[in-house]
Amino acid sequence: MRSKHLFQLALAVSLSSTVLAVDPPKVQIKPAPRPAIQPVPRPAPGARPLPGRLPGQPAKPQPVQWGEKQIVAIATITDIKQGPTARSFPPIYNHALTMKIEGVLRGDLKVGSDLTANHSARQQQKPVYPKGKVVVALSNVRGGLRVEAFEEANEKKLNSIRLACEVPLGWESMNGKLISP
Repeated sequence: MRSKHLFQLALAVSLSSTVLAVDPPKVQIKPAPRPAIQPVPRPAPGARPLPGRLPGQPAKPQPVQWGEKQIVAIATITDIKQGPTARSFPPIYNHALTMKIEGVLRGDLKVGSDLTANHSARQQQKPVYPKGKVVVALSNVRGGLRVEAFEEANEKKLNSIRLACEVPLGWESMNGKLISP
């Protein structure tokens, strides 16, 4: 019986306190003014590096290190077949080059043989292949040949490339002295 009276008393007190509660004023309080946020100026076009070249990569093409290549040959490009082009920025152009070998500076190719090698170029414009004799650097990749570099062949270039290919793989010739790796 006592618990019944206690419950009724607690219920009466709680109901009466909600009726006696005072409503807050209907005035909206304005927040303190803050300083205006200034927009950051937009960077000028061309100020950032182009996509497709990661930080730390060379911005300009580096000269070919002929003494470090697996296979170096003098050849004439006889046929060019365009392959798929990757839709990236810059695009990657793939070509299959058929070449007639006229001389071998390094490697186990046979003079007079025809070979097909794949070439990939990641650049904005399609690659332009030189007519006539070229010096080409090749590498064996997964059972096929890949073109790593090529240049138009003239006597001055051929002499310096021959010198670079005469030293063992990995060695360098600086100021007339051989430097071991």
